[in-house]
Amino acid sequence: MRQVVSEAAGERPGVESVRRRVTRLLEAEVRSGQLTLPARTTFHRLYSELDAAGLIAGPDRWPGRQVVVDTVRLPPLPLPHGRQRDLELVFALDVDTEVLLTAVVREGSRPVDGAALLARIWMPADRRADWLAEHGIALPDSLSTEKSLPPLVRPQTLLLDRAAPLPRLADACRRHGVLVRAAPGALPYPRHHADFVARQLAGMFSACLRSMRGDQARDAGWPVDMVQGLLDAWAQEEWNNGELHRQQGEFAVPQSPRSRALCYAALSARAGWVATPPSPEAFAGLLPGARRRVTASGLYVNGRRFDSPALDAVRRRHPIEVRRDPYDIRHVWARAAEDSWTVVPAAVPAPLLPLDRIPIRSPDSSTGGHPVVARVQEVGSGRAPTVDAPDRSRIEYHAGLPLHTPDVEAAIRRAEELVLLNEHTSGARPGLVVSGESGTGKTTALLVLGRSYTARARLPAGSTRSPAVYVRVPPATTPRMFLAELARQASTPVRERAGAADLTREVSDALNRLGTGLVLVDEFEYLHTARGSSTPLFDTVDYLCDRVPATFVFAGHAAAMLCLAPSRRLLHLALGPMPHGSAWRDHLARTEAALLLRRHAPGSLPDMADHLHQLTDGRADRLGYLLRSGAIRAIRDGTEHLSRALLDDLASPWHNSRR
Repeated sequence: MRQVVSEAAGERPGVESVRRRVTRLLEAEVRSGQLTLPARTTFHRLYSELDAAGLIAGPDRWPGRQVVVDTVRLPPLPLPHGRQRDLELVFALDVDTEVLLTAVVREGSRPVDGAALLARIWMPADRRADWLAEHGIALPDSLSTEKSLPPLVRPQTLLLDRAAPLPRLADACRRHGVLVRAAPGALPYPRHHADFVARQLAGMFSACLRSMRGDQARDAGWPVDMVQGLLDAWAQEEWNNGELHRQQGEFAVPQSPRSRALCYAALSARAGWVATPPSPEAFAGLLPGARRRVTASGLYVNGRRFDSPALDAVRRRHPIEVRRDPYDIRHVWARAAEDSWTVVPAAVPAPLLPLDRIPIRSPDSSTGGHPVVARVQEVGSGRAPTVDAPDRSRIEYHAGLPLHTPDVEAAIRRAEELVLLNEHTSGARPGLVVSGESGTGKTTALLVLGRSYTARARLPAGSTRSPAVYVRVPPATTPRMFLAELARQASTPVRERAGAADLTREVSDALNRLGTGLVLVDEFEYLHTARGSSTPLFDTVDYLCDRVPATFVFAGHAAAMLCLAPSRRLLHLALGPMPHGSAWRDHLARTEAALLLRRHAPGSLPDMADHLHQLTDGRADRLGYLLRSGAIRAIRDGTEHLSRALLDDLASPWHNSRR
């Protein structure tokens, strides 16, 4: 067959012409009985299979000859409450074998790194284990050698017909001798075939996501990292190695089950050579990089921690060069020595025992006092568990541990005084504005105030009263939308064309029926005057305070709350980070006295006051996160104390991002 096709002049002959020519060439062998020709249908099927494998046509096809880079949008992925998530795939497909060399998930308009895409084409992730072993580089556990190896292709020509912009691609291809054809219509096959392959790719992967295989990603809200991990596994198992059925040839005879990986193997065997992998230096040079300092707990890249014993030699020294595959979060590349690279895996927390299997450790017999702790009373409710309580109870206790800063406590006291004042007045009711930057405790103050006010009401069982109402203002909210939200909180139907005055009256009546005396409004900076309205926002707020028989407490970002400065009804209180000083040390001592850790030495937190202020900048949210999370981790891993290394590890994501 190959001889007949190669000797044909002009256009390539059809399968029936090839059969007749082969019959004439082998006529003597057939007559002598040395050879038996297959039946006509069998010949057609054999020709179709050999032609699909690239064993008949001339040597003008081989893996990597042409690689097309294209973009396809996935069908919308469902999210709770009727929402959807839109993702795109940027993929590289070998033209001659249709092997999927790599594919990355993109969300929004963020471009795909072109040089990193070329690195993924040239050295697939599942091939890197054997490749690193050949170069004497230690393998992290995240690189498995048990998977079937994907095809290895070094592209000779990249075809960019309609792909999104790929930064750094042109320069990377020029350095490594890869030709780039980026003109529209550069594909060597019809546009409709390219569209068919893209739709097939998107449809098959979308079906994978909607199967049981994608349940975990669906429950997590389709994060890009999890979808990328599913895509990498699906591309190798289903697209490249899955059974492939096509209709080819003059008589459209279906060929036997094959795969794109087998087609790659057949073309590679026919060509007589395979692509060579890049050197570690060339591969790492294609990845985006930066310089990072290795801390006691490892490297931090994009908020993720990576660590390995191989970094011990450069730990806490000068910054080193770090490169990463943006679409593979399992490891990064670090130049720990001048002439070599180290693969550093992502740091995975040690597996934690179930709560009921953690051994109970006896507290130390020696618990020396501390001068700061001795003069501070314990924080927490009277129902708090003891230090000998089960681990589960102590974890629940530390998760809700109250850590109120002096500013937060002052805001709560001021609001309680206003509530008592407004309960016994018939005139204008002043309200309170609590402003501050993010993380200063505004929301905490509102929630604590609401709980204490509700507890003071002492409602009987089954009561329908609602002493306090909490409303979180969504973005771009007008006064009418805010009133409608208040009405919904008060279980009052909202008429579609009701005006602000009507809504205010209905809200006032509803809050009266519910016995509401406190209205807490969070993220008030999102409330703005409706377009075309000449009424200032503070006039609307004053009207609410006068008309609704309740105390209003607003909380929001400091810069956005200036619009309420002219209000006649609102008092202003600003929250901020705690300054370093005696108040900071006393706050740490009060918090430490409330900890229920069996091996924590009293006075450890006040002794680390300078360091903790440097880690948190005096912000209440960061300090609360460090101490609550640190206590929970100390209970679960059995250490039972807050160490400086533990707090540094918890603070590293935001602490290192400022460098």
